[in-house]
Amino acid sequence: MSFNIGLSGLYAANKALNVTGNNIANVATTGFKSSRAEFADQYSNSVRGTSAGKTVIGTGVKTAAVSQLFTPGNINATGQALDMAIDGNGFFALNDNGSKIYTRAGAFYSDKAGYVVNSSGANLQGYAVGEDGKLIQGVLT
Repeated sequence: MSFNIGLSGLYAANKALNVTGNNIANVATTGFKSSRAEFADQYSNSVRGTSAGKTVIGTGVKTAAVSQLFTPGNINATGQALDMAIDGNGFFALNDNGSKIYTRAGAFYSDKAGYVVNSSGANLQGYAVGEDGKLIQGVLT
């Protein structure tokens, strides 16, 4: 039993190293949001269950989740007129041949037709502006 407890700790530590390695590998990726491994106690199951007031002995640790962190990163000037950054919550909405996708990567370009697109060619979406200069909310264009 104690061997399995130690082994569960090694598995959890390995998962944490994988998450950290992924964070390091993507540190220069535009719009990348880091992740963190979250752990939980692992309890043994009993056919009879447990009586009230008895302490259940844990059998180790498990990775409960890998959560993406949405803390703000550094905003750096790129010198490109269409590059944008999000300060706070939210995503850029893009239209990729009829599919709506979301990203925090703000590197945009102008295509041959004059649309603002990302490096994959997906069109940046936004609300239209009326003649009075106010946003027309409801439908992204």
